[in-house]
Amino acid sequence: MDVCQYYLSPARRRLLLVIGVALCLRLTALIALRHLDPSPDAIEDYLPIADSLLHGSGFLNVYGLPDIVRGPVYPLLIAAADLISPNIIWGVRLLQVALDIATLVVLGRLVTRLAGPRAGWCASWLWAVNPCAIYACALICPESAFTFLMTVSVCALVESHRRSQCSMTENSMPRILCSFGLSGALLGVATLCRATPMLLIVPWAALILVIPFRSATQWKFATTLAAGFVLTVAPWTIRNAVVFGEFIPVVSNGGANLYAGSQMEFMVPPPEHHHRKAARAAELVSSGVIAPRPEHESPAIGDRYNYQLGLANYRLQWAESKVELLQYFACKFGRLWFATQSGRHQMFVGASNLIWLAGGLVGFILLWRNHPQSHFAITVTVTTVAYHVAVFTVLYPLSRYVLGFTPLLTVGFSVVAAHCIPWLSRIQFEIWSSREPSSLSGIR
Repeated sequence: MDVCQYYLSPARRRLLLVIGVALCLRLTALIALRHLDPSPDAIEDYLPIADSLLHGSGFLNVYGLPDIVRGPVYPLLIAAADLISPNIIWGVRLLQVALDIATLVVLGRLVTRLAGPRAGWCASWLWAVNPCAIYACALICPESAFTFLMTVSVCALVESHRRSQCSMTENSMPRILCSFGLSGALLGVATLCRATPMLLIVPWAALILVIPFRSATQWKFATTLAAGFVLTVAPWTIRNAVVFGEFIPVVSNGGANLYAGSQMEFMVPPPEHHHRKAARAAELVSSGVIAPRPEHESPAIGDRYNYQLGLANYRLQWAESKVELLQYFACKFGRLWFATQSGRHQMFVGASNLIWLAGGLVGFILLWRNHPQSHFAITVTVTTVAYHVAVFTVLYPLSRYVLGFTPLLTVGFSVVAAHCIPWLSRIQFEIWSSREPSSLSGIR
């Protein structure tokens, strides 16, 4: 008997096949994009911070000052890449390929729990061929790492809920509480990678309290989830308080992102993007709408000033025309799915994301109808997607931010794909059946 057939089940062999295809596609992309230059964010922030870590100087930015703009997880990942390759850029890319493959495995397991093995297999294949995920592995940006962390945190929360319903006993309570605490901790790590989900813990805890379990201890689960999140983020918050003397939960760039997305004129590639923001800020100050920027501002004060700039733009648009402001937010929602920072490949990216969005929405409806036991998981998944869409629409919309919750859209998309497989097989059978008589007559 073949050793592979003896030790590997058919399901594991199919998983290895998907992993092999996904790995080949991503390594091919790395080779094809080997001359791709790092992004401005990588050059100005992530790489200098990682270099500072490698030299034992801590989280220092390109100017040699303590950094407050980026979370600690991705610079630490870049620094770790130095251990696996003398070329740190290639080391980061290989680590991102590994994280993306891990996302594929976790996603397949999550969908298998919710909708069965066929849908789980479809989810793995969909993620294996997702063009945005493949391309992100070649970029020096936190997309692949953040995507993995968000997928794992959602999967951990869904698994915690399943355990609380299936095996709720006095002896199992500590394990279930630890599972919820781990879910919160994973969300905290994702927040330290990119600060977007910093407030996501609130709707997650609310869902635990609102959607009834079989026990009357929802408050314990919600509290443990929040505690895991807070204890994970707290060390970085304490670091910020010690270094800067201010309360900064993770980073202080939310105001800059709000201001950057407050006018359509800002939606251009850098450096023109920065020139237009500076000109608009000077215009707001000269017209008396907002006070001049403080000469000696701390990170928190500077962030609050950027918030004031962004809110001033929105207030002026609201005063001029409420309808136009709503149209502007609708335009930003559309840009989220296709806009790239460089302005290239927007039609391709938009088409890919539109397919995933449409498939995900239809799949969530099918999943809700056909799998009542998965209602909590569907609610958490849809809430997480809606949260990110709302935040990025209000702030600065770029299509690369969509990748962070694309695996959650794949949960629904895989259900649609699983429903289409029998239909496609039936069509194929009918085609071959219609060809069979002519082929037989030819043989005769």
